[in-house]
Amino acid sequence: MRYGVLHDVARAVLSGEPVQVSSGHCNVIWQGDANDIALQSLAQAGTPPFVLNLSGPELVSVRRLAQKFGERFGRTPVFEGEEQGKAWIVDTSLQQSLHGYPSIPLPG
Repeated sequence: MRYGVLHDVARAVLSGEPVQVSSGHCNVIWQGDANDIALQSLAQAGTPPFVLNLSGPELVSVRRLAQKFGERFGRTPVFEGEEQGKAWIVDTSLQQSLHGYPSIPLPG
């Protein structure tokens, strides 16, 4: 499975494509943790639907994420756009209270 913010940013850095930084920050979670939480959440399924935001609890700078991938790949990221004051950020407090912190933390 190759999708999500981490994949998209890594692929862009590796291929020399510009990384769009206009959203500025994002939440990320490793796929294994997302799958684990999704399966555990089946216990809460019902009518009306149980709604759960699923992502990592920390905010990460898209620019910083690209720079970290650049360090790993030995490449200099190319950036496009300017960070804005708005971003699509997920409140994971309910997820945290039900399932705890993801098993794979976001590296520093």
